[in-house]
Amino acid sequence: MPFWARALLGADKIVQRGASAMAAARDEMLLAWLSPEGRDALTSRIYARTTTYAPGGVAYEGGLVEWEMRAVTENPFPRAGRVLVGAAGSGREAVALQALGYDVVAFDSCAPLVARASSAAGDDRGVALVVASYADLVDAVDGRGGPLASTVAGAPFDAIVLGWVSLSHVTRERDRVALLAALKRLAPAAPVLVSFAALRRPAPHQPWRLRVRRLLATLGAPNSVGPTDAFWSHAGFFAILTPEMIRTEVQAAGYDVAYLRETPSPHAMLVPAAR
Repeated sequence: MPFWARALLGADKIVQRGASAMAAARDEMLLAWLSPEGRDALTSRIYARTTTYAPGGVAYEGGLVEWEMRAVTENPFPRAGRVLVGAAGSGREAVALQALGYDVVAFDSCAPLVARASSAAGDDRGVALVVASYADLVDAVDGRGGPLASTVAGAPFDAIVLGWVSLSHVTRERDRVALLAALKRLAPAAPVLVSFAALRRPAPHQPWRLRVRRLLATLGAPNSVGPTDAFWSHAGFFAILTPEMIRTEVQAAGYDVAYLRETPSPHAMLVPAAR
């Protein structure tokens, strides 16, 4: 191989290693130093700038994907009724469910996304949209008011859908259990469709990431970063969840898992526990 070709490949390897190290440092610094409120704000900003799931975007215009359509057209999901959609983003799921004949109440913490959803839904009275977070939902169910207070006081919900991978954006276990328990109190008989981020294969060895994590801990970073914590520049902060974690947490909240499917995208249908 000519010298210039070897030199070019060597330079490329150095650049790739440098980019990997920089990405590790970025991710670990954000995880270690941003407050929960700061994490939520950054995640919302990332999604607000994403056009893929906005009306007109490739993912949006496709409506419900195959696994979602299957989930909402088979038992135990009801064939009609009132559906609550959490972390609805720009309204892809909400608008698609309304087209299937459901009355839909949807909410998302990112105001620009809700504005997009409102534009897509138009004047249709079958979709109600609110700017609110999962924490706001827990507050409303527990009687502490907030933007969803009047929503949860209305007619009962026949089913609940948590927007794509949004359960993983609730990064602390206790908050996920609290959210699911609040859903159980809100709609005691309703099935809940959830999806989550999961590793399809073992995580690669990333020495740079571990070194940065140890260094930040030594410097007094306020957050303890766990093995499930992650940040992606295109998706914000989230928790990597395993099927075992899902089963344990939903059981703690009063649900059983009707089914859990890891492909094509990890998701589960929850039903109120029979016991």
